[in-house]
Amino acid sequence: MGSSQTAQKDDCKFVVESRLDPQGGLVLHYTFQNNSGHQIYLFNRLYKEIEEGPLFDTDPNLVNIELFPKGLLISKKIIAVPPDVDVEKPLLPCTSLVRPGDSLSETIQLSLPLTTWTPYLVHSDPPPSQVIRRKARFEIGYFVSSDASQSLAQPVRTKQGDAFYFDPFPVAGQKTVDVELPLEIPIHSLPQN
Repeated sequence: MGSSQTAQKDDCKFVVESRLDPQGGLVLHYTFQNNSGHQIYLFNRLYKEIEEGPLFDTDPNLVNIELFPKGLLISKKIIAVPPDVDVEKPLLPCTSLVRPGDSLSETIQLSLPLTTWTPYLVHSDPPPSQVIRRKARFEIGYFVSSDASQSLAQPVRTKQGDAFYFDPFPVAGQKTVDVELPLEIPIHSLPQN
């Protein structure tokens, strides 16, 4: 598929392949291999709304996209509520269960240039922007389950099939693993004054 980067943490292996496709998009394919003796939940089922049912409107191509001075972060994880945002409760992604010895793979296709997005960004008409290129990292959030946390997993329906939801779940309880992508990714940025 292209270049492959690997990271290891908590007896798990995270492999990410990335490439730019001929149609001008970014393709990421990741595999999370659970080599631990514990169940692991990945915060990989992001959604924008909950439909009647309830049915979580998940999309495999929905990712958090954050632009920092050091570069770009593409992620599937819990995002901390920004201090200047008032919410009734934090927005938590649904999770996928990866049992000991199992792995989970997913392909993400993103149109370029990217635009910043998290569940807490208010999107109205986009302001004038320029396209810049930045080094990028891809990160996934997860937690290693205990017997106590196992009982808190609420089964839910999503557009990608069955998943689990934890409410509440403290952002500090989330672990993350990430890799640096070998690409400079174009992203919309506000012009510098």
